[in-house]
Amino acid sequence: MRAPPAIPLLCRDVIDRRALLRLAAQIGIASVGASPGLAEQPQPFKIGWIRPTTGRLASSFAPLYFGGLIAVDEINAAGGILGRPISRVEEDDEASPAKEPGIARKLREQDIGCFVGPTGSSQSLASIAATTSAKTIQSTYAAAAEAGDGRKYPYHYQIMFNTNQQADVCVDYMVRALGAKKIGILQENTAFGEQAATATKAVLQKKFGLTPVSEQVYPIAAPDLSAYVANLQKAKGFEVNVAAAPYYDFLYCLKAAIETEKSFEPEAIKRGLDNLKSYKGLLGDISFTPDNHSGIGVRDVVLVSVASGQDARAMGCLRARAPGQ
Repeated sequence: MRAPPAIPLLCRDVIDRRALLRLAAQIGIASVGASPGLAEQPQPFKIGWIRPTTGRLASSFAPLYFGGLIAVDEINAAGGILGRPISRVEEDDEASPAKEPGIARKLREQDIGCFVGPTGSSQSLASIAATTSAKTIQSTYAAAAEAGDGRKYPYHYQIMFNTNQQADVCVDYMVRALGAKKIGILQENTAFGEQAATATKAVLQKKFGLTPVSEQVYPIAAPDLSAYVANLQKAKGFEVNVAAAPYYDFLYCLKAAIETEKSFEPEAIKRGLDNLKSYKGLLGDISFTPDNHSGIGVRDVVLVSVASGQDARAMGCLRARAPGQ
């Protein structure tokens, strides 16, 4: 490092104040240049993280975010997105649809343009209604088919199996593989339940000319479904659909879009996502168009029964689809 030029500090045996200030400034500049450790660190890429941390659904919804947490750790360990680490800004929605518009406003006031969550179709549709006008990039755990309509919700991306796909696959299996002719519907009292029941009845009628023999509607917080199941004369309950959570894939799709567009601006991210084609995600091949934001195709929807969440083989079947694995 070259020494700064000498600057006379004395003028008629009195300290020249302006010369002293110039020397101090030069020394400061030289010190910063000689200390690379003091260089400005990249600003984190803040993502709104909406989930219930209190309320009756906090514990049951918590596992649905694990994939997203893993993705954040993996992406940050690999250098972040364009050198910027992901930082989660978490908000508790208590799984209440009524709280979603206020949470969306609070996060947008912090200049956060991408959201993960909320979970649940009722909560998600309430949130999307607020984030669409704010042009906020978002992925929620919403199986309702309308959440994948890119014309209605141009900034929301659905990376999971929607109600139309589920109805098609389930009804086809029951009628063709099992030979069932009498089919009942067990529906939770939510937006997801309503859309799933509507889609199921439509497939039954259109493809097979069948009508449900019974429809049972239960509240999402029901502690026991045995009465509803008994009314349908079934012998088994249901498994929690943890494996279909979209957040792991969404964060990697977000990374791909940002790196393609080389921009963190929401409109640029939207352009990158709308042009994403055949991305090898955890849940399947993901593709979007400006009009279709339901990224998973029906060919990637299969029926499985989870016997054990602790069996290593259960995780292996999903991890095999992870990017780079």
